[in-house]
Amino acid sequence: GASDAAMRRAVRYGDAWHGFEIFPEELADFRARLERLGGELDRDPAEVELTVARGLMLPGTEEEKMEPWMGALMDNLEVLTGSQEGGNWGRAATNDLLRNRIKIRALNFMRGRTFLNRFLILDEAQNLTPKQMKALITRAGPGTKLACLGNIAQIDTPYLTEMTSGLTYTVNRFRGWPHSGHITLVRGERSRLADFASDIL
Repeated sequence: GASDAAMRRAVRYGDAWHGFEIFPEELADFRARLERLGGELDRDPAEVELTVARGLMLPGTEEEKMEPWMGALMDNLEVLTGSQEGGNWGRAATNDLLRNRIKIRALNFMRGRTFLNRFLILDEAQNLTPKQMKALITRAGPGTKLACLGNIAQIDTPYLTEMTSGLTYTVNRFRGWPHSGHITLVRGERSRLADFASDIL
């Protein structure tokens, strides 16, 4: 939370304070509050990392906020629809159809929703907490299928590990339920360069 009590707990006991719904121009104020509390509690403020949920308070509509994430989807759709069959017109028609059928939604707009007869893809699931995973999976209504995608070797959230990731938690909890499945890909799909970099960097 953003209250003094919550920030005081983060400075006293934690390694990071993670802010939600913060405008970029507010970051300096929160950093100053962390530094002030560090002085009061006799702790070096540099030991407490300030992190912020990405993209929550960007200006614009939900679609405009999600536009930066469309690039990866469109890259993959280009590969899938790259066949020469049907020529340029056929590919353009397929891309238009896919654009109109596929919607990208932000995590923070999911509360209270129910998805009926949908196929949901939860991408980058390795960066979600167990509670976030639960909040999303419990949105599924009748007829809905859900695929959670992620690579626990690519966690970029500072307070999660391979063992505490919501993806790991979900795989373990759903193990043995006859209506679920888990697939581990044994090699990368990008290139030899990407595979090599993933192993050595």
